[in-house]
Amino acid sequence: MKKIYLLLLVIANQSFSQDVMDIITNETCECIKAKNIDLEKIESSELQMQLGLCVIQSYSNHKDKLPKSKRILLDNEDQMEKFGEEIGMKMITFCPDILLAIGKNEIDKNESNEVLDVSSLSSTGILIERKKDGFLTIKIKEESGRINDFILIKNFDNAYLISDDVLKVNTKVKVDFYYEDIYDLKLNKFISSKVLLDIQKI
Repeated sequence: MKKIYLLLLVIANQSFSQDVMDIITNETCECIKAKNIDLEKIESSELQMQLGLCVIQSYSNHKDKLPKSKRILLDNEDQMEKFGEEIGMKMITFCPDILLAIGKNEIDKNESNEVLDVSSLSSTGILIERKKDGFLTIKIKEESGRINDFILIKNFDNAYLISDDVLKVNTKVKVDFYYEDIYDLKLNKFISSKVLLDIQKI
């Protein structure tokens, strides 16, 4: 009988603990919403900082209601990280839009960093052809007579000059590009290709 009582006591404590965690999660979501943050424009690091401040604020208000096993030291990074992860998992239920915004910003940041890490090259010449064959490709003829193919697979500020056929044949242009292995369906293998990063009329 004593064992059953202890088991029920443990279950009750865990249930109460989860209720308090739900309160902290809900208050964290409401705290972020009250800041009227533009989730589309805010930097991921700034959003995470604001989120952390909201978690700490709510935790401080309710820590006495949590069992000792759930209490953390605010200057302990490992404890803070684990607590934040648990709150983050619960945010899927309470405010998925905020959680998705953090994830999206991280992805956008990583993709941006990938582009910045690429060794950018440039070429100048005359646009002699624009064609669609799996990818949108342009041919540029340099002054030396060499002809290069460049493919458009990433968006950038001037991409519309190619996608909307603004630049016409015989226009002199400067292109920035990098090399990337692109899978060619016809050849059934990866081909080292020149991928456009920017194009300008000169």
